[in-house]
Amino acid sequence: MEPDPLETRVRALLAGGDAAAAATVEERSLLALRVDQGLAWNEVAQVLAAEGAPVEPATLMKRFERLKERLATMARAQGLVE
Repeated sequence: MEPDPLETRVRALLAGGDAAAAATVEERSLLALRVDQGLAWNEVAQVLAAEGAPVEPATLMKRFERLKERLATMARAQGLVE
């Protein structure tokens, strides 16, 4: 199966210095759980709660939305997407 082009661009962006530094450990965990593992929001919340304080799925959804916007801005600035 061919890799998803968007996933490939996100991985390239996160491998770079600026984006990698901009993404916190929690944000990387959020991306890994949601994108890589394809977990539902309530499952992501359960996993992250096991690692620390409980968090609502709606809160995670909003964090994910803001993270995607920030990564998209960085990707456009680096010419990875239009």
